[in-house]
Amino acid sequence: MRAKHSWREGSREPEKPLILIVEDDVWVRLVAGALLEDEGFAIAPAADGQAGLDMAERLDPALILLDLGLPRVSGSEFLTRIRSLAGLQRTPVIIVSGQTEALSDKVAMLADGVMRKPVDMAELIEKVRQALGCEPVGPEVRPTSRFLAQDAVGRTSVTDLP
Repeated sequence: MRAKHSWREGSREPEKPLILIVEDDVWVRLVAGALLEDEGFAIAPAADGQAGLDMAERLDPALILLDLGLPRVSGSEFLTRIRSLAGLQRTPVIIVSGQTEALSDKVAMLADGVMRKPVDMAELIEKVRQALGCEPVGPEVRPTSRFLAQDAVGRTSVTDLP
């Protein structure tokens, strides 16, 4: 697998794998991004499918986290297009969505993983690390299990479980 790194060119920090988060819910982008940054990844957020496609082509991310219910370009269309772009065909894409039951078999086969919301953040981090070929984090250093959850009015939160 080719190495893809942080888009912060000229930085003196060690390069970090860049994860593109394509998600229309600002809170999911912020929370997932903050937790992944805590794990040592660089983050690039995109609020809709078209912005995600533009950023993917420009930034060449190491991995893409993708919601399905996106404005402008749907998650399914995004994934189909990414798989047709020469430089991004092999980029791992993990679908993270509350709409996984509507996912067609064809689109599911194009993804490298599918997770249904609410998401166990420790499991998401492990899937990201596996997809990037990073060493797994053992249970002794694994953070408290965190879940991205939405309440009845659609507010997103992180819930810590013992």
